[in-house]
Amino acid sequence: MAAMIDAPTLKALLESESLHAVVDVRDWGEFTLEQIPGSQTLPRGYIEKYLPVLVPRKDVQIVFSCDTGQRSARAARTAEHQSQLNG
Repeated sequence: MAAMIDAPTLKALLESESLHAVVDVRDWGEFTLEQIPGSQTLPRGYIEKYLPVLVPRKDVQIVFSCDTGQRSARAARTAEHQSQLNG
């Protein structure tokens, strides 16, 4: 289930040994201006097609990020829906 996390929680996740992926869903131009170190860019409109390629394992915790939280929330809902459809 998707949930919002704060910066300290994300920092702890990034410093942990747990399996995770940070996916920035902003457009490429926005991503090049600044990003979370170690994150990958996958603009919101490409989630359905490319997320299974970028993060093929189902046991990986995925954190979506953007500048306002709106696109990342939509990306999380999309990923959850896609996961339910693909079992």
